[in-house]
Amino acid sequence: MSLHFRIATADTIPHGSDASIDALTATGATMCALMRFTDGFSVAQNLITKDGGGNGWLLSTTTTRRMTFTHRRATTNSIYESVTNTLFPGGWHFLAATFDDAASPRGHLYIGDATSVATEPAYVTAQEGTGTINTDAANTFIVGNKSGVSNSMGGDVAFVNYYNRVLTLTELQSIQAEWLAGRSALVAAPDARLIAVYDGQAPGTRVIDLSGYGNHGAPAGASPVPHYTYSLIPGGAMHPLIGIGPWKDAWIFQAAAAGAASFIPPRRPLRFHTRSF
Repeated sequence: MSLHFRIATADTIPHGSDASIDALTATGATMCALMRFTDGFSVAQNLITKDGGGNGWLLSTTTTRRMTFTHRRATTNSIYESVTNTLFPGGWHFLAATFDDAASPRGHLYIGDATSVATEPAYVTAQEGTGTINTDAANTFIVGNKSGVSNSMGGDVAFVNYYNRVLTLTELQSIQAEWLAGRSALVAAPDARLIAVYDGQAPGTRVIDLSGYGNHGAPAGASPVPHYTYSLIPGGAMHPLIGIGPWKDAWIFQAAAAGAASFIPPRRPLRFHTRSF
């Protein structure tokens, strides 16, 4: 399942500013997501953010189909931006960024898709940045946009993980494989450093954080609020009938175009809830 955002609106999923998702410091952090861009790249789009202007960070795109990770610093920001045309419209992307203030270089981007494993792209900008890292404690962790603006991404978000440690490329590729199979991916589950999990769940007043930290989100934005789509994990044009969601993984029963049924079995005991259409 995935959640659809309308491009350049105030569509957003804020997840609060709990202490468990604060302060991207020398401990390092990793944010990764499975997304697809259905509305093109006519404007810059915010993907995942915890940005307050003078502090915090954001993962975004440019109109030239670049992926950008920006980390605010007191003097000059840390900025890592892939080369032009790294991203493409319509298809699913696995996107990841890591940051470790004690490393050199501090930041890395990784990009994959439904047929290619994630790798580090070439960069048009790789600015390490200087000055103090101010706390981001007052900033809201947001999926699909940035607080107080109308620069939402245009497309679908299926999964987001946010860790307060730096994951290896091998771990990221493992997550990518799990997500492309339609399963939530926790690496070493449960990972005490996994601090927020979003998995494109069914409509409701909350988007549940599956990490155990309780950083739940609440859909908000332009009228109407972001609309939900039941699909569309890579693998073909399939139209789900019912989403059945346990705590960590899910069975997703689907009706294929030819009328056949398929499902993705869970790896953990089920906790059922049903949604009708």
